[in-house]
Amino acid sequence: MQTDERPAKSNGSEHHVDHHRRVVGTAVGVTVALALVGGILLSRRVPDQATTQPPAANTAPAAAPPVMSAIGWNAALVARNDTTITVYASPGDMRCKDVVQPQATVTEQTDTQVVVAVNGRIIDANDCSTSGIRMPLVVSLQKPLGDRVLRDAASALPPPAFSERELPDLASGKRWSPHSSHCDEG
Repeated sequence: MQTDERPAKSNGSEHHVDHHRRVVGTAVGVTVALALVGGILLSRRVPDQATTQPPAANTAPAAAPPVMSAIGWNAALVARNDTTITVYASPGDMRCKDVVQPQATVTEQTDTQVVVAVNGRIIDANDCSTSGIRMPLVVSLQKPLGDRVLRDAASALPPPAFSERELPDLASGKRWSPHSSHCDEG
């Protein structure tokens, strides 16, 4: 057997694999370098952009307390117990407005008068055809109303007040007739 001291002939595949590894390595290195440079450039721009962009939707500014407005009431119904009063309030002459979170409070009680104030937020109505509807709001007095005058705190006027004592008690189960005398039970 004869041995040949010459290196074996390569068919070029090793050279091709080696060349391919160098090209891939260079491409990966360039990609990593570009990513790092791009990241650095973006990180330097974020503070500039953050100051000019509006706040994100999920962050809310400090909420201001709602503005409550004095609202007039234009009628009252005094319950049979003479201490519970329902006032009927509305935004008045303002067209296409609604009242949100209305509250009625007794602001003054003297021997001659009871002053009731109504407050709430006045907003634009979603449906103008239903806006301005009177809202019933109930207040309780410390002692019976009696002969004292009810006044609206917004206008200082005494709106009409009706007493349930002057109305028939239909819930009592007693027979009621609009006539003072009966000639026939039927």
